[in-house]
Amino acid sequence: GVDLRLEVTPGPHFRVVWQGLRAMPEESLLAALRLPEERSFDEATLTSLTVRVQDYYARRGFYDAQVRVIVTDAGPNERLVRFTVREGSQVFTRHMNFAGATVFSQSELRANVEAVVAAELPDEPRLLRGRIDRERTYTAAAYSTAAQRLVQRYRDSGYLDATVEVAPVTRVPAAQSAAPALDVTFRVTEGTQTFLEELTFEGNRAQSSASLSGIWDMRLGVALSYRAIEEARVRLTDHFREEGYAFARVEPAIVRSADHTRARVEVSVHEGPRVRVGHIDVRGNEDTLESVVRGRRAFTEGDIYRGSALRTSQRRLGELGVFAGINIGFEDPDVE
Repeated sequence: GVDLRLEVTPGPHFRVVWQGLRAMPEESLLAALRLPEERSFDEATLTSLTVRVQDYYARRGFYDAQVRVIVTDAGPNERLVRFTVREGSQVFTRHMNFAGATVFSQSELRANVEAVVAAELPDEPRLLRGRIDRERTYTAAAYSTAAQRLVQRYRDSGYLDATVEVAPVTRVPAAQSAAPALDVTFRVTEGTQTFLEELTFEGNRAQSSASLSGIWDMRLGVALSYRAIEEARVRLTDHFREEGYAFARVEPAIVRSADHTRARVEVSVHEGPRVRVGHIDVRGNEDTLESVVRGRRAFTEGDIYRGSALRTSQRRLGELGVFAGINIGFEDPDVE
């Protein structure tokens, strides 16, 4: 054999110094920066650190916070990472306006936005100055998420073309507000509400369209939503797979009238063959008897392939507490 020599050269020690902190505890900022994860402090890293600190402040109401970071020599093999922060005052939202909204009230939509924003933004740390007010804190990311949730609410109510955009925020003039504040406008395009007029099935051979309609469970005349269609698609697919059609696919399509007030949902069904369980092969049980594994099965050779039986078997095997992972599937996953 050969002798190997391993030489290591320690890098410089970095010391962090803060200037301008008035409201934010230093330890919370250090935790947010995740400095131990950094391998160098090049220009890109410094930019990333600046963005992280500004975002940390913004998510706690400091809309105007500015951050500058520089690295300087502080002695032999030591670097000083100096953050200079101009926190500014906290700035909270004053008014929200939902331009173009008629279906839901302004108060309903505002409550929706505040709930989303409160869930998106943090409630810590305890500030040395000021307060955390998640419902009235503005960040572009949180309000973008809120706009997406409003779109989902409209589309769940049948307004399939609804859009919601956040307009550039407006700073409230000092003469109109005792404290710095922002007004936010959401531009809402509701569109037309679409109702289900007809439901059809094609490609189904094993079961009648009437029985599939019952499983689909969507009444004619109701407002149509993408979410309801997806839930029905999953429900019908699961039904077929529980009946042994392991490769069944259900593909709905929406055909709307010219004025978008009515729609026909056409459901294309690809049943595939009805599958029975053939040979059962047990692998990977190095320390557990095969008879123990087989004893936990909820299916046997010759049974109709049912998803519930596989799930039950997987749960029973998991209850043994001796396996790191359990997978029950086809010998060839590409077979159909």
